[in-house]
Amino acid sequence: MIDVLAIAPAAFTGVNRAVYRELVRRGWSVEIVIPTEMTFSGGGTRAPQPATAQDPPLHLLAPTPGNKRLASFQGLWRLLEARRPRLVLLDGDPNSRTAVEAGAWARLRGARLVCQSCENLTRRLVPSARRAGWRGAAGSVVTGALGVLARPNVDHVFVISADGERVLREQGYRRVSKIPLGFDPALFRPDPALREATRARLGLTEVTVAYFGRVAESKGVHLLVAALGGLKHRPFQLLLDAFGTYREPYEERLTGLLTEHGLDDRVVRFDASHSEMPAYMNAADVVALPSLSTPTWKEQYGRVAPEAMACGCAVVAARSGALPELVGDGGVIVPEGDVPALRAAIEALMLDPARRQALGVVAAARAHAQLDLTRQADLMERVFQDLLA
Repeated sequence: MIDVLAIAPAAFTGVNRAVYRELVRRGWSVEIVIPTEMTFSGGGTRAPQPATAQDPPLHLLAPTPGNKRLASFQGLWRLLEARRPRLVLLDGDPNSRTAVEAGAWARLRGARLVCQSCENLTRRLVPSARRAGWRGAAGSVVTGALGVLARPNVDHVFVISADGERVLREQGYRRVSKIPLGFDPALFRPDPALREATRARLGLTEVTVAYFGRVAESKGVHLLVAALGGLKHRPFQLLLDAFGTYREPYEERLTGLLTEHGLDDRVVRFDASHSEMPAYMNAADVVALPSLSTPTWKEQYGRVAPEAMACGCAVVAARSGALPELVGDGGVIVPEGDVPALRAAIEALMLDPARRQALGVVAAARAHAQLDLTRQADLMERVFQDLLA
């Protein structure tokens, strides 16, 4: 018997195993289920990142065909029977086939089921149909049916935003609490020496505006390019994450926009692993997060925001999804999709180094107090202890 079996597709990548490593460090026996392979939007199928010596034991199970809600893992019930966890942690929505299966096993064996949901859009029939037509309506029906089956066996749901808490309570889940997706505070922190070395290596000599994360239309990078295109009279450089792991066709459009706005000679591109990101975040002066909601998506969390804040960056973020509640008083919030407002906020910070520094100090304090890995583990551990008492 073990304490926790985490069913965690996101732990396919090493950074998303960090909270489980922290739980092991605190004395919990934890094992993780991850998929044998994943297909990414840029094309191609990839194997999971290898386990490290610090990772809990990994169980690689083949995913069943289907969308995220209707898919599960082949052999999951057999694994649950073999490992007999006291608590199953599903890093996924409770309105899903996996939650139904894991919940049925948990009730049969006297275990507990906790889910962690990124959902932040209501799945009621009429709003879903307005967002996505008949597909949205069908998805709403499927979500509701799975929820009816899963809900009696779900003991607690973790969410990562205020919208998520509202939506899950709306769906009938009563035991819901918000937790951060914690960053490693040993990696993400202000480091003046690292800043100086990285800026020298990259040739960053001007005020540096940076974009980190997935290069996709919903992330609004084209809005940032348009905003900076109106600031060519100011001396600045743009540090741009190539994010080669999940490359998308949108990047070709972005390359054309940089040329169109005359910014080619201002751009410094890089591609780095997650553990290398603190060097680039420390090198930046202003980090922009101009996310743009679509009818079927809005920013669920925005991991870049707390990581950049933890490194002491001044953040300018759109009022999209969870970004305002993450940034708080540690940055500047602008209306979503408003290029002039984004331009004005960035220009004001370019011209005021004292304000950039002051915002960075507040941001780092907020991130390390409320949003790091230890805070996430504290909140999870408290719920686990209550359920297993």
